[in-house]
Amino acid sequence: MRRLKAFPIGFVLLAVSFGMSNAKVPDDHLQPIDVFNIEYADDPQIAPNGSRIAYVRKTNDIMTDKTRS
Repeated sequence: MRRLKAFPIGFVLLAVSFGMSNAKVPDDHLQPIDVFNIEYADDPQIAPNGSRIAYVRKTNDIMTDKTRS
């Protein structure tokens, strides 16, 4: 009979710990979907006189899951 009483308490503790491990990440943290909002510069080229810099702007396309230049 003791074992039957201990089971519900263990089950509750397991359920509570599982719920804590799946806690929602705050919105101000980087989420996997955020990678599609990131743009970055690639292949910078400096003009010979140093007056300008040309670069390729890269971003990730969510529909094709590929990088666009």
